[in-house]
Amino acid sequence: MKLREIFSSGKTVFSIEFFPTKTAEGEKRFWRNFPVFKSLKPDFCSVTYATTGQSHNQSMEVLERIRQQEGLQVMCHLTCLGRTREQMRKVLDELVASGIDNLIALRGDRPKVDGGWIPEPGGFKYAADLVREAASYKHFSIAVAGFPENHPEAESPEKDLEALKRKVDAGADVIFTQLFFDNVDFLRFRDRVKAAGISVPVVPGIMAIRSVNHMKRVVELCKSKIPSRMAEDLAKFDKDDGGAVEYGIDYAIRQCRGLMTSGVPGLHFFSFNEPHPLVTIVHAIGLAGR
Repeated sequence: MKLREIFSSGKTVFSIEFFPTKTAEGEKRFWRNFPVFKSLKPDFCSVTYATTGQSHNQSMEVLERIRQQEGLQVMCHLTCLGRTREQMRKVLDELVASGIDNLIALRGDRPKVDGGWIPEPGGFKYAADLVREAASYKHFSIAVAGFPENHPEAESPEKDLEALKRKVDAGADVIFTQLFFDNVDFLRFRDRVKAAGISVPVVPGIMAIRSVNHMKRVVELCKSKIPSRMAEDLAKFDKDDGGAVEYGIDYAIRQCRGLMTSGVPGLHFFSFNEPHPLVTIVHAIGLAGR
């Protein structure tokens, strides 16, 4: 089932994001835990992707197993930096041949190189270029990323919104947001998106805390912010990962309930391949096993 159909159901859509593991032991642990994720009955699962060929192959293997052996709907992450148009078309052709018809089109991180980054000759510079290329296939339902606290490279909130509109106008069906911890940021972003004439669903991305240090690393990577009250609370768990997890579960439950009350079309959870926090949260908000 395609994303546009999933989000036209009228229910609160529930999805889980995974990443390909880097070690054989991590892979074994992931698949041992997968029945727990599956028991939640997510509407679809997504698997992250990087520009390296090995990461692409690993992502495809995970996607194929989730779709074919586990029987769940999937969405492929796809980044376009570092590839020519011809190379990207080969990847899109592969997705079509594999029967994968949902993808989230991302630019990807610019390489940090001396003298500045230069796009691949004949390649794509922006995610909107990839959206346009994928839409030309008339096969995919396409998602894009949105940033409630603005993209870290955006010149201004207005420029960030213009870039988002270009992605949607190029053929995107749904927007998934970067993680955030203050619902006010999401609601303001949603209002601005609507005022800009963008009518596709805007789905919040939710992260449960694994530890204070892990949260700090992720927040720094994503350039998100930690609300001051949350930062004060988390200071109590700086050396207590178990306490941080339980605090994070309670925080995410309250955050999700607030978002659901505001009428969000779905919730997209960044699982980090860990079932415990997600299971507790999804059961508490009434989305598990529907």
